Amino acid sequence: MSRLKPALPWLVTALLLTACLIMPLLFVSPSEPEPDGEALTPAERAELYHLHTEDEAHPFERLDESSVESADVAECMRVVNAAVDGLVMDEGETRVDGPAGMNFYTVSGEEGGIRVLEYYHEWTGDWHNWFTMHIDLDTREIYYLYYSASVQRNGESYLGRAG
Repeated sequence: MSRLKPALPWLVTALLLTACLIMPLLFVSPSEPEPDGEALTPAERAELYHLHTEDEAHPFERLDESSVESADVAECMRVVNAAVDGLVMDEGETRVDGPAGMNFYTVSGEEGGIRVLEYYHEWTGDWHNWFTMHIDLDTREIYYLYYSASVQRNGESYLGRAG
């Protein structure tokens, strides 16, 4: 035992380092298998979305909200919140909270389809704000973003600021 005593700190350090390297693997979920057939490329997904916004003969189809995983919605909302944080200049207390919500759609084409979350929110603080975003539920790509704001009060507090 006395011969192991000098090596003990090195052994403990090596075991701890090994545990630290292996531990993250316990939190990684196994990758899900690709659906049958070839998946659409990001460019094909964007083109499919664009074609449906331009072609009234192929409207978006409603997607049942219960068929959407809450983890997908949560990840999309992280993207939405990051966009709101980057765009919204309004620092006033919300005086009027208008309509807000989500809609879910599918867009289908010959080669496959995409699932789209539409998020919208209207509110008034120092500014009257309207925000809408269409985001791919599976890739988190933003296909459409609209933000409109007009100052309602305390405009002098925002002079010279870029959003």
